[in-house]
Amino acid sequence: MIRGDEGAIRSAVVLSSLGTWSEHPGPPGATARWALEQGATPEDWMFGPAAVSRAHQGQGLYRHLVEAVTAEARAADRRMVAFIDCRNQRSRAVHRALGLTEGDILEVGDQQLGMLRMA
Repeated sequence: MIRGDEGAIRSAVVLSSLGTWSEHPGPPGATARWALEQGATPEDWMFGPAAVSRAHQGQGLYRHLVEAVTAEARAADRRMVAFIDCRNQRSRAVHRALGLTEGDILEVGDQQLGMLRMA
């Protein structure tokens, strides 16, 4: 979480263990099961959702969040995965620019989700 000088939250991200989500029927569960099939452990992390307030977008806060949690994952010897909606081209471009690797595409309901590897 990044707070401004006034104390307001400018951006935030959720980190949770893959094991927490592995039985979930929706996109988080599909992502966790995919990661576990790829060799991740239940203790490895899922990144997201993440958000930056509209008033603070375009200031590099999302990059700062990704870099901070990636460094934390490496320090804790954890892999980190996430998913994005493949229809969101802006999100895909941002994640590629940050050096995240897009893996398989999973169909969950009517959504196509791109699996991301972060650490």
